[in-house]
Amino acid sequence: VMGPLPVAISAPPAADSIHMRLPPRWVSAEAVQSVAREAAERILAAERKAWRFQRDVDAVREEALMMLVRLKQTMDLK
Repeated sequence: VMGPLPVAISAPPAADSIHMRLPPRWVSAEAVQSVAREAAERILAAERKAWRFQRDVDAVREEALMMLVRLKQTMDLK
């Protein structure tokens, strides 16, 4: 069993820290919107990727089921 973690690792910064709540004054609204837009684009891309993966999983599941049905039919004929 390891000892306690160093303070820098074990405790996240305080949520009430001014740095956590407000961007620096020099950050323009345009920059914040740009970052938000980029984040939204990444989220949408990840959702599309997840949808494609789910579609592939469904197709593989269907294919596996059909293979099992064919195998059962083959075994029943013997």
